[in-house]
Amino acid sequence: MERLGLMSNLNVKCYNYDNAPKRVKALIGKLINALKSILGENLIGVYLHGSLAMGGFVPGQSDVDVMVVAENALSDQQKESLAKSCLSLSKEIDGKGLEMSVILRTYAEHPVYPMPFEFHYSETWRSIFESGQIGPFPKGDPDLSAHLRVISERGITLFGKPINKVFGSISDKDYLKALRYDLEDILESLMSDPVYYILNLCRIMAFIKTRKVMSKKEGGEWYLANEKSFKKLVKQALKCYLLNLKPDFDSDELKEFAKYALQKLDVASKQVLTNDLDYDEVKRDIERHGVIAGRN
Repeated sequence: MERLGLMSNLNVKCYNYDNAPKRVKALIGKLINALKSILGENLIGVYLHGSLAMGGFVPGQSDVDVMVVAENALSDQQKESLAKSCLSLSKEIDGKGLEMSVILRTYAEHPVYPMPFEFHYSETWRSIFESGQIGPFPKGDPDLSAHLRVISERGITLFGKPINKVFGSISDKDYLKALRYDLEDILESLMSDPVYYILNLCRIMAFIKTRKVMSKKEGGEWYLANEKSFKKLVKQALKCYLLNLKPDFDSDELKEFAKYALQKLDVASKQVLTNDLDYDEVKRDIERHGVIAGRN
């Protein structure tokens, strides 16, 4: 992938797992030990995905994304113990903390959409867990299909069985549906986290054109190398992401970019995703979720 001068100009260091800060790797080690203690022989494996697996981890900005695979359903006691561990360890991670899901081996090997899961933690759940309420969780999470695709192509085995022995393939259709799921309320949510939405739109566009799974940073860099419109906006988003700066975007320009990107996605989907993806089905799904006017 072509690298832009943006990174060197900003003098920003992004990390992968191999060269991650010692504190981050130590926290991951604590998490693995906690999982081994809580799940015992039920633990099949622990897998890293997201920015730290793909070389785009920015301390103070990125989260640590972990997928856990178990053989059998978790007990309530195991879920409570996992919640306590996640609450403690996530607080020690700068930025957006820890995001972790636990799925069963049968679904890892034979993925369905949306993906059922046993347990989930992110900082969004902190106040609920701290109140003593662990669940109930939704029956399925559309985002997990995207995470599993990343694991299959660019993930790292932290503990347990290797990725190719545990995870089945995620089709382009389900991967794109998972990415587009995040787009459903973009026009309403754009200003709440503009950097996230801008860079996610970029990496979805990149996937449709290249079929390559990219991080948000890579998606933004791909956009700058391959698109002509809104480059200043995307550069600003990348700068905010890499330097952990408070964004200051014009709301009208953000909405125009979202509409522009979604129109491009609409056309590109029809041109590129022909075999694995039924275009009419995706278009109906997009319209049903309000995506033609609007998020990821």
